[in-house]
Amino acid sequence: MVLRMEEMTPALLWPELWLELRTPDIIWQVAGLAACLLLSLALTRLLVRRFSTRHNQQKTQGVEAFAPVLRPFLALVFLSLLKPALGSGSMSAC
Repeated sequence: MVLRMEEMTPALLWPELWLELRTPDIIWQVAGLAACLLLSLALTRLLVRRFSTRHNQQKTQGVEAFAPVLRPFLALVFLSLLKPALGSGSMSAC
């Protein structure tokens, strides 16, 4: 069922959302997304902790400043690795 933007109402979108959530692929997509995000968070914390304890205070501030950029970058890398693993039908919107 293809609707134009003017025809889309919340009452029509809820059934489509429910059908989409009932497919088995969505479970693997959500689990894969959660795993990628948790892995990037853990790896970022590990790298920041490792480099901040080893170097002097000036370098520690630089490593901690880089952490907000590193976390999304690692998540993007892990997601790009996950996409082919899930197959062609999964994560088609990404």
